[in-house]
Amino acid sequence: MAQDFGHVRQQNPWQTHLSFTLQPSSNINNGSARDSSSLLYEILTPLLGESEVLLGASSKALSGIETGFELQSRYRFHQTEWTAHDLRFGLSYRTYQLSNSAKAGLAAEDAARVARGEAPQNVDGSDFAYGTVQLGYGFKQLRKDRRGEFSLTADIGQSYYGGEEYNSYFRTSIGQSYYLDPQNKLNFGISTDIRRAQRGADQEQLSLSAGLSKKLASGDGLYLGASVSTLSSDLERLEYDEVRLRSGYVLGREVFNTSLQFGISTSFRDYDVSPHDASGRRELQISAEATATFKQIDYMGFNPTLSITASKTNSNIGLYDVNRLGLSIGIASAF
Repeated sequence: MAQDFGHVRQQNPWQTHLSFTLQPSSNINNGSARDSSSLLYEILTPLLGESEVLLGASSKALSGIETGFELQSRYRFHQTEWTAHDLRFGLSYRTYQLSNSAKAGLAAEDAARVARGEAPQNVDGSDFAYGTVQLGYGFKQLRKDRRGEFSLTADIGQSYYGGEEYNSYFRTSIGQSYYLDPQNKLNFGISTDIRRAQRGADQEQLSLSAGLSKKLASGDGLYLGASVSTLSSDLERLEYDEVRLRSGYVLGREVFNTSLQFGISTSFRDYDVSPHDASGRRELQISAEATATFKQIDYMGFNPTLSITASKTNSNIGLYDVNRLGLSIGIASAF
């Protein structure tokens, strides 16, 4: 069966990546890990002086269950010995179910709001649902010496948040790979992401990246990469500069018919402007992930996967201190 699918992949101009996810999450709303924070210094500091403000349940991390899927497909409509032209299509969606503890905290906050004569927020897990649909074009060209590949992609898409239109976007990326030798490959890239908001603010991001992929003597794979990004917006407090370092490690041999890969990254963001601190906002994030693909379980080319992810963000503003921990069970395929 595996050989039959391999033959189909070689002959079929379609290639599709499909994954499903079901996972508990410690933070579905990107909420703070802190109970208090210095907020709105321009308004509150003259009245209260330097003080911490208690955060409500809806501003803190809410736990729950995430369900979702992602589909990425391309149709190769023209190919030569040196070039390939693809039509690209993408679709993704994820939604959430609040845990009982999160529901209890939100219910207490709503009761307090009603007691003050305010309307309840009635927060639900589906309020954080996020989906995208996109269409694009891809181009690849081999170097004449076959030691690298030039790539170009352009995608247009629409995102949805909480069941409503969020923003439309246009993404482009240009990349170049080059093999120093059979074991070492360099990658360079530049990308843009332009978003026009139906809700929120318009944003434009520019990123530069470089990386090294290395095949070790053991057969394992190692990746080291770095990128710099800058984001501009018509809402000044959203603008930032970022530096990110990434590394990945893939075992070249299977362990009990299971392939394993690991990743770790760290990033630093600098926001010049913040309503909560006169000096702006600074964030340091560290994240790690481990993924196991169970090759011994195969149904029509699909394999189950198990991923553990964790991240920690430290900010000079307590509202943006964020901890995340997730355990994801999924189904993945390249067929």
